[in-house]
Amino acid sequence: MKENIFEINHSEFGVEEFLIDEPKYNLYKSEDGIWEFILSFETSESIKRAKKIRRNN
Repeated sequence: MKENIFEINHSEFGVEEFLIDEPKYNLYKSEDGIWEFILSFETSESIKRAKKIRRNN
């Protein structure tokens, strides 16, 4: 795993990479006793995009 890089591996389109900005996480225990690990972050421009799903700008 690359540091500060979010990677999406699409089964049909290939790999995309994004730089992570301001990562945050929380751990919650629900009333049912189930633990939930929540990740949230913003990304800046992509580092690498899958060719088949690139936007035409």
